[in-house]
Amino acid sequence: MARDQQHRTIAAVVCDKFDCKAASEFNVEAQTDPLTALVAGMRRSFAREILTGRLSSMGVGYQSKMLHVHLVGALREQRGADLTVQLMQMTFARARVLGYTHAFVECTGPISAHIFVNKLKFTPLISLSPHYGEYMLEDSKPFQPIVFESRVPGADSRFLVAICNLN
Repeated sequence: MARDQQHRTIAAVVCDKFDCKAASEFNVEAQTDPLTALVAGMRRSFAREILTGRLSSMGVGYQSKMLHVHLVGALREQRGADLTVQLMQMTFARARVLGYTHAFVECTGPISAHIFVNKLKFTPLISLSPHYGEYMLEDSKPFQPIVFESRVPGADSRFLVAICNLN
């Protein structure tokens, strides 16, 4: 968490350990909320890719200690200060001390994708395309409420899962 001189929170990171085995066994079909089902389904697919060894070329395996980045954000007036990048670099340094080997994130827009892929050098793995605001699950568009227009030139709002080696 980053605070200003008045001790107000101006940026924050939320992450935890990714339990690959539990994610691979998650019962997506039992979910009644379409958004929960979609995100859990992507996490389950990601976990199964790890467990089957398909990500071994990236050094990711069943024994990898994975950091799951849930949320990164800064106040609008802090844009351009790279606070999120600095916070993530500090988070990764602490994660390495704790034995984490990799981190992954689900980017829900062009700004987060730009930060993680271009600035923090994450490798994109799964991209939900076309525009995820139009993604249908049953009779619902679960991402529609969070889609926004980007100021990033040429960017769109695709749901992206990306990974980074912390070593």
